[in-house]
Amino acid sequence: MQGALALRYFRGDILEAQCSGKAVVTTATGEKITWCGDVKAPLPLLACGHPLQVISLLADNSLELQLSEDTLAVATAWSYGEDEQWAAIKEMNTRGGFGNQHFQCGPRGARHHCAGFHSFLLTVAKKLRSPLSEYRAEKGVVGKKLSDGQLRLVRKLRTEVTFVTDECGLPSLCLPLHEIAALYASLADTVSLPAAHKESVGRLVAALRTRPSAYAPASSFEGELFRATEGDLVVRAAENGLCCAVSFSRGWGLAVKADDGNITTGRTLFLALIENLGLVPGGRAATLLESRLAIRNGRGDWCGQIKPLVELHRPKGR
Repeated sequence: MQGALALRYFRGDILEAQCSGKAVVTTATGEKITWCGDVKAPLPLLACGHPLQVISLLADNSLELQLSEDTLAVATAWSYGEDEQWAAIKEMNTRGGFGNQHFQCGPRGARHHCAGFHSFLLTVAKKLRSPLSEYRAEKGVVGKKLSDGQLRLVRKLRTEVTFVTDECGLPSLCLPLHEIAALYASLADTVSLPAAHKESVGRLVAALRTRPSAYAPASSFEGELFRATEGDLVVRAAENGLCCAVSFSRGWGLAVKADDGNITTGRTLFLALIENLGLVPGGRAATLLESRLAIRNGRGDWCGQIKPLVELHRPKGR
């Protein structure tokens, strides 16, 4: 039994469409708590890899990265451009002497949704005395550091790793969904991480939990879940429909992948999963999920409903 995770689109009693996905919850040692779908096929992490990439570079003693908690939090975040996130990005840019012309992430430059991560990479490039114009070159000095750092981070999980090129032209890990979840669980329980990375995890987790506004504005998807769980869930979503999280109180990592590769579908499936698992107190997950389930036309009139389907497989004894 593999279970099922899907969003079913109804207009009246007519099933118009269905978007499926897969999900897994694990401990840091890789023990599966629950899952549905094929969680063994490799997937690119893309932006969900940013927290892991930041950890891998923080653990590199040759870089001696001295960053404030605000700048560490925004380096891993989806940047919504609100005041505290923008202030943290400006802090890195001012310290490094970076201007909008240095950002190679489209016309929005330093206002791009990955601007915090790009500012972090520019900081790394400056530390390495590498040309800033090459900070996002996959085979450049920074790209090589990212590849090597990620390899060291996952070496207890596997000896062979596949990389693909992400949206920024940088190397992104490809891992099975259950291994992605285990890496996120390692943010709560570092037992499976190399010794050099444990202190880096502590620095990043402290930044995420003490500077939540730099990590995610209160009104954002990530911010609402962080505050609804009083800091227990830290969530990161990617453009390919992957959505990952750590539950600190349970020591769990969660990973959801929407088969249609859409970030909105991935986030909605993630809400359906955590609502089913009861991870958000007071029914708040159900409220957040409900707000995404109405189908409306161009005038804003209700014309249908999305109904989640969650059927999870659990090992015997759980």
